[in-house]
Formats: sequence, structure tokens, C-alpha cells
Amino acid sequence: MANLTNIMGMVQRSGKMAEKIAKKQLSKKRDGNKSMNTYGELKDSIEFKVDMNAMLVKLELQSADYGLLLDEGFTDIPFKKPKSKKPTKKKPSQYILGLTRWAAKKYTGGDWKAATKIAFAIAHKQKAENKAPANPGWITDIKEDIDSQLTGQMALDTMTAIDLDVESILNRKIP
Repeated sequence: MANLTNIMGMVQRSGKMAEKIAKKQLSKKRDGNKSMNTYGELKDSIEFKVDMNAMLVKLELQSADYGLLLDEGFTDIPFKKPKSKKPTKKKPSQYILGLTRWAAKKYTGGDWKAATKIAFAIAHKQKAENKAPANPGWITDIKEDIDSQLTGQMALDTMTAIDLDVESILNRKIP
């Protein structure tokens, strides 16, 4: 049986690899969109979590809430004015909050009030065009890339763990 530390090492390596692939994919330009990694906030929010129970090891990538909105696309822009830079228990629209942070860095030099106006102007324009973003589905692209790369890595790690277990069993001396 494969050593538990080998299995945990495999999962940790796979998680780090998935995280790296996802972050790299955000820099990729898609038709109709520029790179989604303008200031790195969405990229920096991506991290992997491992959930283990008796029969299952689950590797999950998590990111800021608005990342899912950018993946699925939407026509109903979630308008709810953010009161501060930090999310509160009464969550403002994560999409508007993300737009506001982006506008504050790109256009206003940190002026939160002006950035909020810009964020709402962008959201109103997207609502008028009846879509946001121009090319949704980036999580699907990332998932396909991760699946193809992790399948090979997990197969290699599994075979290595089995080989080590077989070698340790076969190298025993019989008294």
C-alpha cells in the first residue's frame, strides 16, 4: 500500500501545479477580452484547498467571488454599491467591488469615490450591451488545461509510489 506521506505529497504537488496553471491562464488573452490579469488581484486570490475523508481526496481551487461571475458571464449586472474597500458581512456586489478596485488602481490613483463612479459607468455600459464579459468561459479553459496536465502528473506520481512500495517489499531479507 502506498505510504500516506507519498499520497499527501502527490496531492500537495498537484494542488500547487493546478494553482500555477490557473494563474498562468489568467494572463492569456481571449477573443474579445484583454488579459484578465491586469493588476493580479484575481490571480492572487487563487489558492488550492485539500479536503480528505475516509475514501476521497478532493482538490479544490478557490478564488475571489467575482471570478465566477467573469466565467459564467451575466446580463443582470449585480448593482450594489460597495461602502468600503474591504468586503463586509453584508456583501456588496463582488463584481462592482472588483471593478472599483481595478478603476482605483488604473484611473484614479486610489480615489475610491471616483473609482466607484467609473465602476458603475462600466457596469451600466455592459448592461446596455446586454453582456459581460465579452468572452466568458475562462474557468472551462483552465479546467481543461489542469485536467490534461494533472492526469499525467498523477499517473507518474502514483506509479512512482507503487514502485517504491514494491521495491521496499522485495528488498526485505528473510532470516
